[in-house]
Amino acid sequence: MSEPARLDFPVEGMTCASCAARLGKVLGRADGIASADVNYATGSGSVELAAGSPVALAEVRRLVQGAGFDVPRRTVAPADEAGAERASEQASIRRWTARTIVAAVGSVTAMALSMGWIPGLSMSDPIARIGPAILAPIVVFGAGWPFWTAAVAALRHGSATMDTLVALGSGTAVAWSAWQLTIGGEIWFDGAAMLVAFILLGRSLEVRAKGRASEAIRGLLDLRVPTALVQRGDGGQIEVPVEQLEVGDRVIVRAGERIPIDGTVAEGRSALDTAAMTGEPIPVAVEPGSGVMGGVINGSGTLVVEASSVGSDTALEQVIRLVREAQGRAAPVQRLADRVSAVFVPTVILLAIAVGIGWYLVGAEADVAVRRFVTVVIVACPCALGLATPTAILVGTGMGARLGLLVRGGPALERSAALTDIAMDKTGTLTRGEPVIVEIGGDVLASAAAIEAGSEHPLARAVASRADADGLSVSAAVDTAAVAGRGLRGTVEGRAVLVGSARFLREEGITGVDRIETQVAAAAARGDSLIYVAEEGEAAGFLAAADPLREEASEALAELRAMGLLVHVLSGDHDAAVQARARELGLNPGAVHAGLLPADKLTTLEGLRAQGRVVAMVGDGINDAPALAAADVGIAIGTGSDVAIESADLALMGGGLRGVPRAIKLSRATMRTIRQNLFWAFAYNAALIPVAAGALIPLGIEIAPPFAAAAMAASSITVVGNALRLRRAKI
Repeated sequence: MSEPARLDFPVEGMTCASCAARLGKVLGRADGIASADVNYATGSGSVELAAGSPVALAEVRRLVQGAGFDVPRRTVAPADEAGAERASEQASIRRWTARTIVAAVGSVTAMALSMGWIPGLSMSDPIARIGPAILAPIVVFGAGWPFWTAAVAALRHGSATMDTLVALGSGTAVAWSAWQLTIGGEIWFDGAAMLVAFILLGRSLEVRAKGRASEAIRGLLDLRVPTALVQRGDGGQIEVPVEQLEVGDRVIVRAGERIPIDGTVAEGRSALDTAAMTGEPIPVAVEPGSGVMGGVINGSGTLVVEASSVGSDTALEQVIRLVREAQGRAAPVQRLADRVSAVFVPTVILLAIAVGIGWYLVGAEADVAVRRFVTVVIVACPCALGLATPTAILVGTGMGARLGLLVRGGPALERSAALTDIAMDKTGTLTRGEPVIVEIGGDVLASAAAIEAGSEHPLARAVASRADADGLSVSAAVDTAAVAGRGLRGTVEGRAVLVGSARFLREEGITGVDRIETQVAAAAARGDSLIYVAEEGEAAGFLAAADPLREEASEALAELRAMGLLVHVLSGDHDAAVQARARELGLNPGAVHAGLLPADKLTTLEGLRAQGRVVAMVGDGINDAPALAAADVGIAIGTGSDVAIESADLALMGGGLRGVPRAIKLSRATMRTIRQNLFWAFAYNAALIPVAAGALIPLGIEIAPPFAAAAMAASSITVVGNALRLRRAKI
């Protein structure tokens, strides 16, 4: 069954995490939309449409605008998107910085006037009371205007956000001070202005921190190439925008340039720097016939690459799409924060009202009661709670992209962090997936290579590769014929040659097969594939082929075991071959399962899960797709188009096993950061709300509204800063 259609879009106008939660509810309730995710940390949203839904981006834009936000229309080409995003981010930083400066100057001046800090001016002078009354509204309603527009938009939809608390607190302070000004009472315009200034400072720093967290996706966007040099049939060359490239075009890539498309090298040899796409620092040699990915750098020499995938079909574009989707998918742990945030703001408002009334009823002056009300409203803003999970996921998935690890969002991260077992396919995962000749009995390689020359069978290619590596001169065979499921026969330099299984040679009346079988006993015990060779009616020797382990397999599995994970092998190969590879890797024979059909792999996985184990399946992303989908976490190893395997939760661009422990370490580090963020967010509110309500006043400890605002801003910055620490984690 196909997945529902998905629409991804940027969102402008969100000022806090609760804005994202409110917009998500608005979109999720709309007809034709099955689910919605809105991420304040990335300034983006996505919706999954119900089957047959007619909803399009224009309808989503209308819903978003109706909720008080906007979906900007894309006005730049994909290749310019990174620059446009940076420009937009810098513009946002400038706007928040300008508002912060205005608020800082206004609030400090208002406080200096109110406190008599200006030489030659006393607190009793009229300007000391009138000046703050003029400056505070400029700060609260001018510099703090985004809080008011967001609060009003939320009110229109019958909800309240963190902006509601800011507007309510600062507005109440200004209104109360204005009333006190008319009757000669105590005013604290400076406190209202300072409150908004601190919150704007926190928001400005938060925007800057979010920008640093978003650098990973922009780093991927930078890999796009705006134009390509295309070779025409008449030998001419023309430079065209990459959007105009078509499959089959021959693209010229000079030394030092990025390859703009996926394709096959048609001409030239070079070494490619693939680190940006795979995370692997070692250059990859390519020659005619080699496949290449877009986004990698041509190290030396000029290449002509025939395009096989262009535009949105390239591996780079698939990576960008997957990373964006991942950063928009919340982890299940965020549900707790979302549920709390949904009721937190109304609860805080009611609590603040109760605190203010309570103080007044026990005999406090009205201005004291109002001050306690405002302080509770401000100090309780759950900004940190809303940022705790999405910022960590943003940084974690971004780190993964730089390391060649594609993570499908928060759910995959959370499940990966809880893994207890790793199940791995053998062929193509633990091994290279291409057999090589590991033993030769007798002088038979040249004859076998001649007979196998026309075959595309993997063993035939292994024989040809070994002959080429040994520098043998291979004669042409004549009268060759294949016997299905048995082997091949032909004539080489006048000699009748047979190549195939022992059974084939016996059926053909070849003598001496038993003698050769005694020679291959060790190879057979290793599970090697055996090729018997006969010449002129007599068994002449054998070739043993094996699928060698990946160079990094032993190191990667040792690292997984050191992390406390149990490693299993699930393979369709015969038992001897699987057990031989397992012994090389030092695996427990009881964790090795051979001769499995795809359905058997599913049964084995379900058996492990029934024991309460949390299991990941590691496969090549193609023939292991059912097992990848059935596991708690599917990890696809591959390059190019393999990264888009929809059945995998994690995709390793580099195609190497080192990425598996690296991905699990990243997941654990990200979840550890999320738990830390949630702890501090809850602890902050649990500790400061009672203080703001005045619980410690009998001990002489009181917090004023401006300092409550500073504490609230500091909590958000702390959460974002803690998430950014992930970038320094050793993965």
